Amino acid sequence: MRRAAPSSHPLARRPAVRLEDLEGAPLVHFAPDNGLSAWLDQSFARAGVRLETVMRTSVTTAAPQLAAAGPGIAVCPVSAVSDGFPGAVRPFSPRWIRQLVAVTAGEPDPLVARFIGNLRSHGVRVPRGVRTQLAEGDASAGAPGPSS
Repeated sequence: MRRAAPSSHPLARRPAVRLEDLEGAPLVHFAPDNGLSAWLDQSFARAGVRLETVMRTSVTTAAPQLAAAGPGIAVCPVSAVSDGFPGAVRPFSPRWIRQLVAVTAGEPDPLVARFIGNLRSHGVRVPRGVRTQLAEGDASAGAPGPSS
């Protein structure tokens, strides 16, 4: 998981952020029909972190774009951050990951099996500009390279 924000946001100056650093921050959150909504709510609650939801979106890739426009921050998978992202994307320290599971009904057909195989072997493509921002944050935080 990564934190996306406008380049002018105070947290954008930090190479990495802790979950606690988000306390009280305005959040571009996910709508209840997006599976990340409940997962983030539970994660924040476990950490004792309260955020102020300023808007919601069902579209995962819209959250970082909306955050870059200025209303708040977004917490999203790195795969949601597009090439040429106009804001600041930073890793969490310690690294915050969300495990994904592919569930199939019985043996997957060849196309699904190939898709799952590709995910296992290649992961998710992260645009060069996003990788550069994350590598700078990871190097400063002493964390391993970016993943989810």
